[in-house]
Amino acid sequence: MTDVALKEYLEGQIEALRRELSVQRESDQRALELAHEMMQRRLDQMNEFRNQIRDERAQYVRVDTFRWTVGFIVALLLVVAAFIPLFGRAR
Repeated sequence: MTDVALKEYLEGQIEALRRELSVQRESDQRALELAHEMMQRRLDQMNEFRNQIRDERAQYVRVDTFRWTVGFIVALLLVVAAFIPLFGRAR
């Protein structure tokens, strides 16, 4: 093989490798873009879910309010229960 033929062969191989690397780089870039889009969609869904939970929690009754209300109702029932025998004897 002559020097010229060897040089042409190596240049052809180098060019083929460059094309292959270029195709691989484009493929990798597209894969990264798709992964980014998928991640962004997932994060958007997570944010939407978080907002939904926050909105639902706003509708919950606070524990202290619940305890106060239950305590008030129990006290009211005890008062009513205390007066029932008094009204029953008045007849």
